[in-house]
Amino acid sequence: MTTSLCLGQAVRGQKGVYTIVRHLQDTVYLARNAKDETVILKSVNHFRLQNERDVLRRFQSRTPFIRPIIDEIVEPSHPPTLVLKHLDDHLLHASIAQRLTRQEVKYVAKGVLEALKVLHQANYVHTDIKPDNVLVNYGADDVRFADVQLADCGSTVPADSGHARDGDLIGAPIWRSPEAQLRIGWGPPTDIWSFGAMARRPRRSRGVRIQNPPEAMRVLWALPFDISRDLPRGDPRFAGVYHAEYPTREKETVLTYLSGGTMQGGPRLHTKDHEARSKGQAVCHGALRRYMAHQLWCY
Repeated sequence: MTTSLCLGQAVRGQKGVYTIVRHLQDTVYLARNAKDETVILKSVNHFRLQNERDVLRRFQSRTPFIRPIIDEIVEPSHPPTLVLKHLDDHLLHASIAQRLTRQEVKYVAKGVLEALKVLHQANYVHTDIKPDNVLVNYGADDVRFADVQLADCGSTVPADSGHARDGDLIGAPIWRSPEAQLRIGWGPPTDIWSFGAMARRPRRSRGVRIQNPPEAMRVLWALPFDISRDLPRGDPRFAGVYHAEYPTREKETVLTYLSGGTMQGGPRLHTKDHEARSKGQAVCHGALRRYMAHQLWCY
């Protein structure tokens, strides 16, 4: 995925001219318009860019919590280039720099949930909820964040699309839901899992450690497939696994083991049961907001 844009180049959009001032990563550039305002350019000949344009055109007018498209570049016309709103930072970097307060967590969570509400009500799935896709503008004085917006809608698709039905692999592994990881089909509840992982992981950093196969097994045997065929043969750490009989626990969830119990008083964002997670998606319900108000991101 190459791009023909270069530093110092002026490109013309439908609404103005933009000068590229910095290459941020891969196909993403920082640019300035005639008013010296900073914008983001995404430039690549890829179906995800066209998909992001279509998704933003459809949803950005419905909520202020999705990062909007500002313009489209017409010269040069190839590769396709979108002009997107620029925000100061993303949540991953912001939370590393300084731990979020309770009020900041509540503010960010509300914004992400409002964005998901709009997508899910239209039966769309974002598919890539993670801290670096949550953008923020810094505020003044004691107000740390002035804006929060959900970004990167390149993989956002309808829940009844072939991508969802076929269980296409989506998102980063650390934030991926069980049904997405197993590629057995996914829908809006997969966003709720990722949202819960994003919110809970820093406070509950215990997880499946590959150096501890027995611990991993206690989680994996609850999943609806035979894992023994995928384990590395001859690895002494997995001795006894290949012929072991593990009991069936259809109602047990992965997170119940990982966290030592369900969320205390909170919605079950991490249950394997899609229907139960969909109830947590009955969105932006008060229980979810109240729960998030008591969580602290601290990377």
